[in-house]
Amino acid sequence: MNKREQQKQERRNTIIEVAKAMILEKGIQELQLQDVADAAGIGIATFYRSFPNKELLIIAVNNQIVEQMLADIEHRIKGAVNAYEEIERVLGYYVDIVEEPEQQFVRFVRSIEAYRPMEVESEEYQHYVSIRKRFSELLLAIATRGQQDGSIRSGVDLSFYLFTIVQNISHFASESKLTKHDPSLPLDLNSSQQVILLKDVFMAHLRANN
Repeated sequence: MNKREQQKQERRNTIIEVAKAMILEKGIQELQLQDVADAAGIGIATFYRSFPNKELLIIAVNNQIVEQMLADIEHRIKGAVNAYEEIERVLGYYVDIVEEPEQQFVRFVRSIEAYRPMEVESEEYQHYVSIRKRFSELLLAIATRGQQDGSIRSGVDLSFYLFTIVQNISHFASESKLTKHDPSLPLDLNSSQQVILLKDVFMAHLRANN
């Protein structure tokens, strides 16, 4: 990468970081490209050379978040002794993001979940698809190991089950953390404890019969 390309990539990364911070603070609907350019210290014309429209910027921000999420999960499962432990570590990731003090991940998920990108032919969207594919392949590989190493009880369609529990626990993690406690209830439904309970129920169902 030559110096010009490096500067271009650094500028792009700065724009993404600035936009991410603004989305977390104000939400996607309030995001103004001129504000992003100003905060990044560049002119709007220079900004448009990196991102011709808001939609492409949003996809790029989302890609950075999801890419980091996947890297964190891949790091977590290294060294696991079997598929059961790998699944437990994957679900443990979602427990930890609920306990994150700044709630960045769950707030970003809430902000972007209603956003539906239309730039499906763009490089940014294709990158998004590739990240999702890598995550799917990771879960499928775990499912295959689970069917072979004996750590998962027999009679479970592990691929279907694993995708279902990851999808639901990730959704529940964001919803429970950002939903205000109902004061009329006779107990405090602590969001972290709820996600841990949900994880434990899923894992108990998967545990091999000894």
